[in-house]
Amino acid sequence: MRALADALKIQDKEVRLRAVDALGKLGPAAVRALAENQDKSIRLRAVDALGKMGPAAVRTLADTAALNDLDEEVRQRAANALEKIQSPKPKANLPETEAQWNEPWIRPWWWSER
Repeated sequence: MRALADALKIQDKEVRLRAVDALGKLGPAAVRALAENQDKSIRLRAVDALGKMGPAAVRTLADTAALNDLDEEVRQRAANALEKIQSPKPKANLPETEAQWNEPWIRPWWWSER
């Protein structure tokens, strides 16, 4: 982890962003401080990494400065990540094709044949 922290100090932006990605795979605690980095691209990448961690990152994401960041894009991404974690889209078992909808045992009462 020390090597990844050192990589954040390198001038090459791509190296820094890859270090953020690697830290993101270590868990929320490793990414927390990155969400408060001076470099906007690192803050954005850190927020994205936290958003991909799922429920384990909710508290960390809510506690970071990202939700109160001076940059609107960082604030918006942090809010979106938090919302995505807290309310995942339900998976419906709906027919995928129109032909499947037309099966009488699947077709809802409001579906009319075409």
